[in-house]
Amino acid sequence: MAFQLSRRIRTAGVTALVVTAAITVPTVASAAPRSDPAPKPTIDSVQQRLGKLALQNDQVVEKYNQATIAYKASKVAAAKAATSYQAAVAGWPRPASS
Repeated sequence: MAFQLSRRIRTAGVTALVVTAAITVPTVASAAPRSDPAPKPTIDSVQQRLGKLALQNDQVVEKYNQATIAYKASKVAAAKAATSYQAAVAGWPRPASS
């Protein structure tokens, strides 16, 4: 009985999905292109955009360089800490074996 009920619910869900798709797809597929095309860029506007992009590029490169320097410094500090830890562990007295 429960198996038949779940089958009916599944069938109803699939049917609802198909009906929704049948209604939605034609409206999305019939989208019309814009009637007014985008304005053609001028040489001046392109040069301004390139200038902004060059500035952004410089800023990103600078951030990358700072991050690389910080990473290398932390890597050196981590290596020193690991060496100190290994030296400290090696110096601890070991418990006597019975």
